Amino acid sequence: MSAVNIGYIPSRSPEQGQDPDLSVPPRRRRRPALSCEQCRKRKIKCDRKFPVCDRCAQSGQAHACAYSDDVYSRVEKNGPCRGDKQSHDSAHSNRSSSQRRRSGTHPVHKPRQGLIDPATTQSHVQAVSAAENSLLERQPHASAAVAGGISTQATRQSIRNERFPSHTSGSMYLKGRDSQTRFFGQTNPMNMYSQFEELRAYIQEVKSENPAINKLRGDFDALKRNWKGKGVIEGCSLDGLLPPRQEVDELVAVYLDCFERTHRILHVPSFRREYARYWGSPQTAARGFVAQLLAMMASGLVLYNSSTTEVLGERLAIRETALEWVEAAESFLQRHTKRPDLRVFQIYCLSTVARRVNGLSANQAWIATSNLVKLAMSAGYHREPNSNAKVSPFHIEMRRRIWATIVELDLQASVDRGMPPSVREGDFNTIAPLNISDYAIDEPHSDLPTAEPSEVFTDSAFQAVLSKSLLLRLRICAWANSTNIELNYEDALNMDEELLRCLNSIPMWSLSVADGAGNQQMSLVQVAVGLTLRQYLIMLHTPFASLAQQMPKYVHSRRVRFEAAMTILCQFQDIMERRANNLTPCLMLNYAFQAALVLCHELYLNDAGYGSSLILRAVPNFSESLISLAETTLSALETHVYMLGKKMPEFYLLTMVVSLVKTRLWPASAEASRSKAAEEILRIGYRLHTWKMKAESERSLRQDINEDFGVLMEDIEADIFGFWNMGGLFSF
Repeated sequence: MSAVNIGYIPSRSPEQGQDPDLSVPPRRRRRPALSCEQCRKRKIKCDRKFPVCDRCAQSGQAHACAYSDDVYSRVEKNGPCRGDKQSHDSAHSNRSSSQRRRSGTHPVHKPRQGLIDPATTQSHVQAVSAAENSLLERQPHASAAVAGGISTQATRQSIRNERFPSHTSGSMYLKGRDSQTRFFGQTNPMNMYSQFEELRAYIQEVKSENPAINKLRGDFDALKRNWKGKGVIEGCSLDGLLPPRQEVDELVAVYLDCFERTHRILHVPSFRREYARYWGSPQTAARGFVAQLLAMMASGLVLYNSSTTEVLGERLAIRETALEWVEAAESFLQRHTKRPDLRVFQIYCLSTVARRVNGLSANQAWIATSNLVKLAMSAGYHREPNSNAKVSPFHIEMRRRIWATIVELDLQASVDRGMPPSVREGDFNTIAPLNISDYAIDEPHSDLPTAEPSEVFTDSAFQAVLSKSLLLRLRICAWANSTNIELNYEDALNMDEELLRCLNSIPMWSLSVADGAGNQQMSLVQVAVGLTLRQYLIMLHTPFASLAQQMPKYVHSRRVRFEAAMTILCQFQDIMERRANNLTPCLMLNYAFQAALVLCHELYLNDAGYGSSLILRAVPNFSESLISLAETTLSALETHVYMLGKKMPEFYLLTMVVSLVKTRLWPASAEASRSKAAEEILRIGYRLHTWKMKAESERSLRQDINEDFGVLMEDIEADIFGFWNMGGLFSF
């Protein structure tokens, strides 16, 4: 209850004070209003949710939802910070009430800061200034947090009881119309465009100055309609799809070096023995081994050739070969899923990784991984086998690895699409994989070995370390993309601390001077774990950070999100410069894209008069450095467009966002910023269009030659524009 007592409080007028009369009944004091002002006016029940009640949110009056001072004092004094502070606040409240009664004035109910319209830059400044003053009047201890310092324990206690549904301020995107729609939830990075209020108008301005952009969209749509994909391979021997032995050896080596460290799917010693037997006697190969081999090669193909392939036609042929291999492996799965064994699940996982690396069916990835989770649960992979189960120790550990890999693949697909994960805490009890190397277990062994300490680097080190945070990351993804899960901000801060503990507990594996390749693997694994955890820091704090301008108490979330994004981009830039291998830019590009949007959003808000950190104002050329980090991501996205024909919408959005931020930071060069943005978009469009026309001309020439000689030619050229989801490219 509030420190202000609710009930009958004796109150006397000035006349009564001069001539006391005990026969006069005491005046009743009104009970403090608990509902918001809008619900009280309409005389309807209010659920008293903060910051916006459901009634106002559903009626479109969220901006007018406000509570009186009594509600603020009730929230503050119900927190855990009691004792002297509560007594002081209570006494102060009582003294203020007495002074108002003696002066004959009525209490003034100040509206919440959300009532100030933040439609313009000036109103942004007014809203933030008023919110800061209001917070500092009520909570002087929060001044450090408002100034950009570390959130204090007192600040956390003051907001402990506020419950926050992620979707109230989160961004969601429903694409399409009527019955043909697609949904992209809050954690989908593309949805951050809604945080830039002026972006839509800015894009229209750039397009009006450069009408060729509008023409490019029509060209893209026409080219997309002319593309026809290849169907599922039928009546074709999988062995006939394998390239020569030397190329297979190299592609397998690329997969094992780049992917198996982070996706524990295979038992490498067993695979190598089976691989050697296959080349000795292909007829005796186990069922499904060739399909498994094709899925592995599909993952490594684009990485193996990306450094030497510069002609678009060759890259298209490479990507099409990868698609052909994936479809061939999946055609085997369609015939052998009635009773799936370990190899079937391995092929499923390898196929999922290959599709992700090559950008195949990205919008369907969440559906595919959800089905894979259900298939694994139907086989019991989500339960730890008991002592009575007829499962050998080798297969117990392999089941753990496969289950952990499937859940991680589904979790990442859920984050990318903005959907809840397919499993949550309590749906499984499978033990996390052991931190052991593959040579420590083998099928003849009767018992599992003891796990190595986390400080010892093994083949499963990445999976063993990341599994420690699996349940936490599942909770964060479920909350961020659900509509009915409310999160106490204190719980969010607790999860923040858990993530930080996981980050601080990443082992610093000892490096060997002699083993350069091993040192590189250790370094990449450390970076990969850190980038993954920081992605969830951004997901956790984004809904709160978006409210930091109106409610400075959430400035801690804004600061944490900013620091996580900056760290991600710094590490990403370091990897790009070292060019350790092509895997990291390919698989971690989503992390960098989201982080670049966060940094741009911070600069965008800073220009509006509110900074989350003193660094933005104190360090010379800091804004230029942040812009440079974002442009590194642009460069990686452009390379991805040329390699796979994917990520063009992301490139388009980030180009426009960077240009908008530059315009706000440096108004004198606004025209040059707009021209540069249009030039970068048109350059890619014209370059791809030119290559496409050249490919069509060469195809037509080959068809004429083949027809002259009576040779049938299968139309295998793919239209790069058909790989894009161009329908929403310019639909911001």
